[in-house]
Amino acid sequence: MKYNFREKANIYLGGLLGALLPVIAMRYAIYPNEDNTLSGEINSWKSSIVFNIITIIPIYTMIPGLALGKSYASDLRKKREEREKNLEAIADSTNSNRNILF
Repeated sequence: MKYNFREKANIYLGGLLGALLPVIAMRYAIYPNEDNTLSGEINSWKSSIVFNIITIIPIYTMIPGLALGKSYASDLRKKREEREKNLEAIADSTNSNRNILF
């Protein structure tokens, strides 16, 4: 059975968050905005983004994010398949009971 929309969204969001994590971490850890102005804030974000693009760090952190998202999506898929199996079993049992009565 293939992944449904919710399960695919977990995979893609895991990768996206994995890629954004170093950008956000660098922004607050290495490039703090000490003058508390809008231009300082913009410069801090620009520096963080440029540094992460140059060093390709987000690619290395995106891979574990994708793996974590895929793991969670697989768990969701297993639960969905189990739930569908249980519903089919309930439907079959009610149909067999109905046949006995009539």
